[in-house]
Amino acid sequence: MNNKLLDIVIIVLLVLIFLFSILTWVSTRGTKEEKLSTLIGYASRLRDSGLYNQAIGTYEKLLEKGKLDREKAENIIYTIGTIYMDDLRDYSNALAQFLKLRELYPKSHLLSDVQKRIVTCLEHTGESAQAQRELERATSVEKTEDIRPGDVVVAELGKRRISLRELDKAYNNLPEQMKKQFAGRTGKKQFLSSYVAQELVYEAAVRAGLEQEPEVAETIENIKKQILLQEYYKRNIGKEIKPTESDLRLYYDAHKDEFEGKSFNEVKATVNQLYAEEKLKEKEQELLSKMLQSQDVKIYPDSVR
Repeated sequence: MNNKLLDIVIIVLLVLIFLFSILTWVSTRGTKEEKLSTLIGYASRLRDSGLYNQAIGTYEKLLEKGKLDREKAENIIYTIGTIYMDDLRDYSNALAQFLKLRELYPKSHLLSDVQKRIVTCLEHTGESAQAQRELERATSVEKTEDIRPGDVVVAELGKRRISLRELDKAYNNLPEQMKKQFAGRTGKKQFLSSYVAQELVYEAAVRAGLEQEPEVAETIENIKKQILLQEYYKRNIGKEIKPTESDLRLYYDAHKDEFEGKSFNEVKATVNQLYAEEKLKEKEQELLSKMLQSQDVKIYPDSVR
């Protein structure tokens, strides 16, 4: 009887020891993760406060402990690189971090952006030849062209090829006045050189992350808004404006002084454009008034200073 009781006591003790070990492990693990999260948050706040070197120091201490999972380690190295590059404009140290990330984690989900940043850092440190090689390495992985069977290639930018179709599309999008500057075969060749140069500058600007800068991003957003507004007006109002010959003659007669004595037939195209612009403004105001009345809108003009 005593032996059975002793066996039961031993089993209970073993179970308690096992449970205690599990609870201790979970508790310790939770504490470590909480500390890690706190330190990462602290480093982020240091960066937001402009204390860039202190933020880098905190991130580096986290890496030195060597107990981070792969994704956290990748993100921290990348973050250190972006602090050097975007905040401190220290392209040499930024380059070292991005190369380190690429070397340690060649399958990182950040690799595409890292490759572009490596090129930008090399450009800023005067390593143009190496930058070109890195650029070719980056573009060999990504699809950066739209070449179809039968397309005529008119230029190559590293691994990227520009087709005659792409060039013609860009040319057709030019304002009429600019098209005249590049008219004829000679003009088209000049346009090709200009287009290639602009593409190179554009790619450099993207790699430099300019579109992420607040002022640039705001400008892009404003331009986007204006384009969408104009397109909306054109689709919902523009199709309603179809002036008759009589409408145009009445407009011409009412604004004769503006046409410096020229006959109606001489300025008919201009009259048509001016008439359409005037009617478009009227229609825009009508549309805006309807929207203001139909939507739940409150305007407080007295609050304007």
